[in-house]
Amino acid sequence: MSEMKYQIEQIKSIDSEELASFAILYAPLMKPLSYQFYLLMSGILESHGRIKNARFFCETLHCTPLELTTAREELERFMLIRTYQSEDQKSLIIQLRPIKRGFKFLNHEVLGRYYLMKMGSKAYQFALLCFKDPALSLEGYEDISKPFQASDMSEYSMKEESEFQVYRIQRKEKKGGFDTARFLKKCSRLIFPTDQRNKENLSVIEEMGSYYHVSIDDMITFVGKATPSKTMKFNPLKFKELVRKKYLPLQEENENEYDINPVRFLQKKQNGVMPSNADARLLENLSHQFKLKDEVINIMIEHILNQNDNRLDKNYVEKIAGTWVRNGIDSAEKAFEACRPKERKTTSKKKLERKLPEWYTQEEEDYEAASEEEIAEFKKMLEELEK
Repeated sequence: MSEMKYQIEQIKSIDSEELASFAILYAPLMKPLSYQFYLLMSGILESHGRIKNARFFCETLHCTPLELTTAREELERFMLIRTYQSEDQKSLIIQLRPIKRGFKFLNHEVLGRYYLMKMGSKAYQFALLCFKDPALSLEGYEDISKPFQASDMSEYSMKEESEFQVYRIQRKEKKGGFDTARFLKKCSRLIFPTDQRNKENLSVIEEMGSYYHVSIDDMITFVGKATPSKTMKFNPLKFKELVRKKYLPLQEENENEYDINPVRFLQKKQNGVMPSNADARLLENLSHQFKLKDEVINIMIEHILNQNDNRLDKNYVEKIAGTWVRNGIDSAEKAFEACRPKERKTTSKKKLERKLPEWYTQEEEDYEAASEEEIAEFKKMLEELEK
C-alpha cells in the first residue's frame, strides 16, 4: 500500500467562501484526518505538485495506510473527491471536486439533511445565519438616489478630454492580450498538468496567444495536442508549430500590406510558402523583445530582404532592430524614412601646407667661377683635414 501512487487533479482552486464552508460545515461532520487530507492535496496542487505516493501522505499526516484509505473513502462520500484506479492497481487518480458554498450545502438534498441530523436544529439555524444571502430585499423602499448632473462637468476642459482619449486608447490596447488566467481556469489539469504550468511554459502560451490572437478554446486544443498523454510533458516547439499552421492563412489582397502579422507578411513574400520555424521565431522576437509594431517590422523586413539578397540573418536583423528602437522608429512613416538612402557627406581632408624655407623659392643667383689659385688652396685645405 505504501507504494501506491496518487495523481491529484483539481477542478478549480478553493476561494475564501468555499474555505469557510469547508471549515464550518464539512469539518464537524468528518474525522480530522479526512479534513487534513483534503487540505493537504489542495495545497500540493497550489504548490505545483501533482504525483505523490501513499508513504508521503502517511508520514505527513501521521497515519497508517489503512487510516489513509478510510479518510479517502470518507471524502468520497461527502462528494469532495472522485477516485479512479489503474488496471494494475498501483496508481490512483484523485480528482478534487468543488466545495459546496454555505447556502448550497445547507439546501442540498443529502448534505443539508445530514448536517441537521448530526448537528441539531440550533446549529443548522446558526449556519443559515452565517451563510445568509447578503442581498437585502428592497420591498417597501423607494429609490431616492440623485442622478449625475451635466453641471458637474462644467469645468471639464479640452486638455482633459485629450488626456482621457489617450488613456482610453492605452487601456484598450492593453486589454488585447491573451487572457492566461481564463485559459488556466477553463483548461483541465488532465489536459495541461499542474507541474507543466510553470512560468516558462505560461510565458510561451501567453506570447503566442497575444501575437496570433488565439481564442481560449483553440488554445486548449493546441496545448492538449502539444502535451502527449504518454509523457504529459508540454512541447513548446510543437505547440508553436500548431498555432502557426492554424493562424497563418494568406491575407486578402485588399488588406493593408504592412498592417498584418509579420509572419503572414513574410509568407506573402515567399509566395505563400510557410516561413521556417527559425524565421517565425525571429519575427516573434522582434515583437515581444524589441516591442516593435507589426507595420514597422514588416517595413524593416522588406527593406532587409531587398538589401540582403532575400536573406534574413538573425544577427543583422536584430542589429537593425536595436538601432530602430534607439532611434524611436515607432510608425510606418518613420520606418519608411529610416529605409531611405542617406546622402553621404564627403569630408575632404585638409591638405597639409608645409612652410618651405625662403631659399627654396628664391631665384638662382649668378656666381663667379673660382680661379686656379683658389682651387689649389681649397685642395690643400682638404689634404690637411685628411691627415
